[in-house]
Amino acid sequence: MQLPELLNSLAYDVSPNYLTGKRLSADPTYGHIFRRAEKECGLHGVYSITGSQFGGGRGSIPFVYVCQVHSEAEAREVHQKVWNQNTTPFLVVLSPATVRVYPGFRYERSANDDSNAGVLPNSLAALAALSIDSGAVWKQLGSEITPDRRVDWKLLDNLRELDRFLTKDGVGDPRVSHAMIGKLVYLWYLRQRDILSDARLKQWDIAPAHVFTGQVRMASFIQLVEKVDEW
Repeated sequence: MQLPELLNSLAYDVSPNYLTGKRLSADPTYGHIFRRAEKECGLHGVYSITGSQFGGGRGSIPFVYVCQVHSEAEAREVHQKVWNQNTTPFLVVLSPATVRVYPGFRYERSANDDSNAGVLPNSLAALAALSIDSGAVWKQLGSEITPDRRVDWKLLDNLRELDRFLTKDGVGDPRVSHAMIGKLVYLWYLRQRDILSDARLKQWDIAPAHVFTGQVRMASFIQLVEKVDEW
């Protein structure tokens, strides 16, 4: 299936609710997120719903991402990246071989990196423009939108598990445990934004593996904290 055929089958190509091209980057609320998705996820367009129906002065809310990839492996990677954005409940990925529908707020690791892992079968029709606009989509796919699988909830679960691990492994004071975790999250944020790049760590004579992997060393951790605070 080609992209124009997919958009036609969903009636996105004739709907004003489908944002694509300049309308993506011009969105006042999500424009910066859409631009990132265009660059990293092959985002072509976003089907949105009107936020005012949920009260207040909310603008359009992303409901379906439509992304195009070049391989089956890339489809799985895009699913993870969109889940990390925590922006849209549904994701349609078009690859040379097939069309997949993924839940945007749920992602589970697959042992063999199966690109079909997490796919919502027989769900494409439920994401058609008429189904979304009429609300019928909620009856068919509403159960797929649960907060406990969203990336921020997963992060909090992981942090609680890490806190339990630390307190059982010699960090008796919970304040110390929380401070260590907070500092580690902060360092990871800087790392993901490429502020703590490999070049920067090399300049400070710190091996990335000694801070950001399971091979972490306390001396390297302390050294990096001191360098960042000084910087």
